[in-house]
Amino acid sequence: MNSRITDRRFWGLWAVNALTVVLCVLWAIAMVWATIVSFRPPDDDLGRGDVWFSDRVTLASYEKAIDLAPFFPDSVIKVSESGISTHEDIKSLEALGYHAVLVGEILMRQSDVARAARNLITGAS
Repeated sequence: MNSRITDRRFWGLWAVNALTVVLCVLWAIAMVWATIVSFRPPDDDLGRGDVWFSDRVTLASYEKAIDLAPFFPDSVIKVSESGISTHEDIKSLEALGYHAVLVGEILMRQSDVARAARNLITGAS
């Protein structure tokens, strides 16, 4: 009788441990799936497909944007955000498929911001 009790306890503990392992594995699968899905960008409200946002990515110069351009799918809106200082910079980024540029410092250093912005956009001096 004593060995039967020991056997029952053994198999009972084994079943509890097996169930715990199965639940942990299922939880881990769910967490991995949720993490992978969280990296996929949502469709935007305007129906343009996937829109990727990069939070706090700082590029040292627009050359980095040139290096990164081939890695973006065509369905995303590409924005270069740093190091743009001339109209030629904007044209080269446009040729690589960028849709917009963020310009700040070069305009802040100018006394006539409107004229500097016009020069960046049109290339006129």
